[in-house]
Amino acid sequence: MAIAVRTALMLLALSGLPVHTDTAKAQEPVRTVTEVFFPFQYVDPSANQKGYVATVMHEVLAGAGLSTDVEYLTWTKAYKTAERIPNTLIFSMMRTPKRETAFRWIAPVAKIPPAALFSAAERNLPTYPAIDGYKAHSVCAQEGTPPYDALVESGFEEGVNLFPLIDVAFSSMILDKDLGPVDHDWYELLLTGHCEYRVTVPVSMWARTTLSGRPKTAIVQHLDVPDPGGASPLLYLAANIRTEPDIVDAVSRSYERLNRSGRLREICETELPHYTEHCEIFAKPE
Repeated sequence: MAIAVRTALMLLALSGLPVHTDTAKAQEPVRTVTEVFFPFQYVDPSANQKGYVATVMHEVLAGAGLSTDVEYLTWTKAYKTAERIPNTLIFSMMRTPKRETAFRWIAPVAKIPPAALFSAAERNLPTYPAIDGYKAHSVCAQEGTPPYDALVESGFEEGVNLFPLIDVAFSSMILDKDLGPVDHDWYELLLTGHCEYRVTVPVSMWARTTLSGRPKTAIVQHLDVPDPGGASPLLYLAANIRTEPDIVDAVSRSYERLNRSGRLREICETELPHYTEHCEIFAKPE
């Protein structure tokens, strides 16, 4: 941990920003968990964390004097770990009324548009004016996420017209030395009809399409998934509700310091140059 923190501080110093840390004095070990959510956070072939949210979290954790190690799990496991174990941080999580009292919400780390339904253009599948039209087809979404829950609430039946992507979305995120992390099965699932429509956020789908060497026209974006019970369009950094206050305070101060300096916006705009609208949640330099 000490080496990781020193490295982060050296990078901050080279960036010209003031170097500050608020060392969190935790009684128990602090864990940080998340999922692979390309292109926001993922791991490259050399086991380096990549994506602008991963970079933001690295600097926030280092500034709080915490380990910058992150556990990449399936979403369901990451969520349950953060929900059950004190002193656990989780990031890139949607904030919903159902989750509100289960976590201590620290700060937003990403802004995303609504999830939508996508299909392979060569399948020439129909676009329906309402979500009910898609019930005649197979729809795949990541289990445990608000969009998945919204589809269940809209009358989709698991195993009938709604299928979870837990293992597919995570285990098939193969690390390719030339292309980077590409979910090699996702397009085949669309083509074969196992998943006639896939639910994800547009920036993730377009990034996957580009990295797979396909033109954007290979994919068709259909209807947005209904709002999942008041979910915010922001993805948050949060902590287990029983996390020690000193930890939450140190992480919050580190985030605010980096945000006020404009560093978080700089990271976002550098790593997402074609999607800078996602960076509007961060402050411009003072």
